[in-house]
Amino acid sequence: MLIPNEEGKVRLYFTEDKICIGSYDEVAKYEQRTNKSYWASDFFRLPLDYNPIGQSLESIESIKQ
Repeated sequence: MLIPNEEGKVRLYFTEDKICIGSYDEVAKYEQRTNKSYWASDFFRLPLDYNPIGQSLESIESIKQ
């Protein structure tokens, strides 16, 4: 579950292919499964019912509120 900060934004983490792997909790699972580190993270203001996991950075940026 993605929990917004006090500004209403969630921090998302991405693979080197710029695909969202979710929150920080998912980073350890991703790193164990792939032996790779995450590429980057950033904060996004997203609709509450939007699931960004598995989506590309570009598609997430296009729906930012």
